[in-house]
Amino acid sequence: MADIQKRKGNLLPIQKNGSTDASKSTTKSQNSNWIPPFYKNQYLVEGAELACIHGGGRSVLKVPESHNYYSGDRKKANCKDCVEAENIPYFESCSLNEETRQCQGFMDLEDTWINKNISRLSAELIDEEPAINLSSLQK
Repeated sequence: MADIQKRKGNLLPIQKNGSTDASKSTTKSQNSNWIPPFYKNQYLVEGAELACIHGGGRSVLKVPESHNYYSGDRKKANCKDCVEAENIPYFESCSLNEETRQCQGFMDLEDTWINKNISRLSAELIDEEPAINLSSLQK
């Protein structure tokens, strides 16, 4: 259950609790952008743990009820499931907020998750938007 580390971007999925099963064999690389090959085959689903490079603690991905696509018993997320508070609850603390350390108001999220290993043309569509996987991130 490894964390994803040393990648560009602010918001990262954590493998534990938030993905479907796939082959777990990996080889380590010296490349700091190295992503284990099985990550690109695992969907990000409701309940996935998220980490922020500026945040303390973890957050858990929330997927809308309208998504009727499942991996096992969990709803699959799409690239638009990145709305502050609605899809991504606030983290425990934020290093960007020097005054109160609260995360609220300091999430600077893009309109979509960035799929590092899936093209928009080849991605499975969830409510007409590309599905996201463990190699996806938010900047």
